[in-house]
Amino acid sequence: MSGRGAENCNIFFIENVSGKVRPICDGEVQLTSHELGWRGLVVEKYGPFESTIGGGILQHSVLLHSVSQGAVLEIQTQQGRIRTELLVGELCIIPGDVSVFIRISNPGDMIAIAIEKYVFSCAGVELGGSSDPEIQLSTRLNDPLLRELSLQMVSQVSQDHGGYVQCLLSAMAAHIVFRYSAVREFVPEISKGLSTHALRKSIQYIHDHFSEDLSTEDIAAQVELNAAYFARMFKRSTGISPHQYLLSCRVNHARILLAQKSVKISEIASASGFYDQSHLTNCFKKVMNMTPSQYSRILVNRDK
Repeated sequence: MSGRGAENCNIFFIENVSGKVRPICDGEVQLTSHELGWRGLVVEKYGPFESTIGGGILQHSVLLHSVSQGAVLEIQTQQGRIRTELLVGELCIIPGDVSVFIRISNPGDMIAIAIEKYVFSCAGVELGGSSDPEIQLSTRLNDPLLRELSLQMVSQVSQDHGGYVQCLLSAMAAHIVFRYSAVREFVPEISKGLSTHALRKSIQYIHDHFSEDLSTEDIAAQVELNAAYFARMFKRSTGISPHQYLLSCRVNHARILLAQKSVKISEIASASGFYDQSHLTNCFKKVMNMTPSQYSRILVNRDK
């Protein structure tokens, strides 16, 4: 269960060569928020582990926080190679959507927080800048605010105050965009995409109704916009279309149910908003590069 005992890692990267989806940690997962249904992030705490991301792309930007004993990181990007030691209390931000090679040697406890791209988009708009902020690779951060927000998020895995977590996430994303993203020239409002209010409202509506027969027109109506215009502005704000975002929500819910192992795939398809098992399989493979059955086998093998 989430928050208690050893769990499976639910923060992933995609291998460049094979296209396979791999967890960033093969060791003990002490805590995970995966099954809590929090929007926009996954929070996990790991025990000692060594891991290698041998050329891949993180699905989301990841914040690492060394909690005890420090950790050694080797990170290589197109800009070069970094070998650094995270002391206790220090943090590292690794951006998503960027090809990286990472080796982590972690003898103590570590917190990992994966944050979805749309969260940074909202933060960028709220700060009066770009809706597509470029998060920078940042290591050995001695940042008291990020450290405290990270610890608070971990504490909520067992308490599950989802509303409070969303407030923490907004503060964390704004701080990361403000302090650790590339400075971009201000873009006029019309080119930024949806307003923060419209973006948040439409995303909330998708999360509340993803299991239903939901169309772009239905979502656009919630913010009183033409469907075609809404779709363009939504993609400009988040980098993906409303349909792709809806699909990712459904697949994520299916992953949560697959982890429970006792639910039939046909029932998972219905509960996640797919027409049938075949529809689930096709969409799941597009997002995860594997079928639901293959994903289930990975979970079973990692439990052995």
